[in-house]
Amino acid sequence: MRPGKVPYNTFIRSIDKTIAPRQPFVLRGVGMGHDSSAFDVSQDGALVVSQTLCLHVERALKEDAWLAVDFYRSVNDLCCAGAKPLALTATVLLPETWSEEDFRKIITQLERFCEKEAMEYAGGDTKIVSADEVAKPVITLTVYGTRDLWTESCASYSKDARKASEAYFKPKGGESLLMAGYAGDTGLALASLHGDEMLSRRYSQAVLDAARACLKDLSAAKAAAVARRHGITAMHNISSDGVFGALWEMADGAGLGLTADLRAIPVLQQTIEISDYLELNPYRLEACASLLMACDHAQADAVVSELHACGVPAACIGRFHRADESIARILKNEDEERYIDRPGGDELQAFLARK
Repeated sequence: MRPGKVPYNTFIRSIDKTIAPRQPFVLRGVGMGHDSSAFDVSQDGALVVSQTLCLHVERALKEDAWLAVDFYRSVNDLCCAGAKPLALTATVLLPETWSEEDFRKIITQLERFCEKEAMEYAGGDTKIVSADEVAKPVITLTVYGTRDLWTESCASYSKDARKASEAYFKPKGGESLLMAGYAGDTGLALASLHGDEMLSRRYSQAVLDAARACLKDLSAAKAAAVARRHGITAMHNISSDGVFGALWEMADGAGLGLTADLRAIPVLQQTIEISDYLELNPYRLEACASLLMACDHAQADAVVSELHACGVPAACIGRFHRADESIARILKNEDEERYIDRPGGDELQAFLARK
């Protein structure tokens, strides 16, 4: 395609006739001549927004899981914030070497993800630039949703919107630390797709299929809904820095220390075995549909039991320190203890770079 805006006919064929309106929250979405989107935020609540930069768009032409993980990363961010994802906008930067067919395939994937989550594809911007300026396509996804600020858990904040909003994100000292989902399953599944030829010589197709099964459902909505029913409002999804990175970020954001038990963290055996073969740390790989949660100690068993009843693996893996205790982030492994390091680098990206 030629540099500049996406050609009129391409826009009509690939976007305008592909995207279906489905959310009344979106007052103005995709359409020729629409230079902006409009959203109804008149309810007594908050507009919640999350963005994800997609770096594997070319890979998504062969396997849509690469784009699905990026999409659900932002969707699950909103679920953790107690919000309902309602709309998506996408900023697309394409090299001129890309064809209209490739472009349409990516847009169709995004629209299919939106349809599955009853979300609206609400527009964005697309530019085609010369290959010497951009060698590979880059997409920025922005997911929008709304959240009721004045839930029972925030009632003590009256109408202080900022304090009510912050109450959704910070664990309190002394609370139990729960995990829903499996460690490293998404990152390992993507790594296995990239190293398929090598892995197929060592593992059966059944083992590889089991390792990739998590890619069929990347939504954390079910686990987040259980958490909200029990009054849990401090949740954090496990993104590209894995469980260890998420533990650090959740504790650091609250200014608290924590102690986590490595042996209590749910992880699949095939994730451990294949990660070891690929020289990856499964606890530093993304687990897109997995969440960390903070809750009152008295509620921990009930939350874990309901998650299990809903088919979500879960466990109490530790606790947050009280305000008068150490702010160290400690990882226990039987009789051994060590500090959890700050998030540093993306395990999957390092693997892809060395292949």
